[in-house]
Amino acid sequence: MIVSEDKAVVVNYYLTASKNNQPEELIEETSKEHPFAFLFGYGNVLPDFEAALNGKKTGDKFDFHIGAKN
Repeated sequence: MIVSEDKAVVVNYYLTASKNNQPEELIEETSKEHPFAFLFGYGNVLPDFEAALNGKKTGDKFDFHIGAKN
C-alpha cells in the first residue's frame, strides 16, 4: 500500500524533543502492540507528519524534524 488520501495508516514512532541545544529526550513511543492509527488526508495529525508520510510504502522507515516556533 502507498500512503495517500483516504487510506487508513498504522505507524510506530518515537517522539523526541530537545531544548536549548540539550540532548534529545524521549517524549512518547508506540509499539507493535499499540501502534498509532489514523485516516490520512484529513488534518488529524500534524501537517509536517502527514507530509513526511505521503507516498511512503508499507515497511518504509523515515525521520523528520519540526522546528519550534518562538
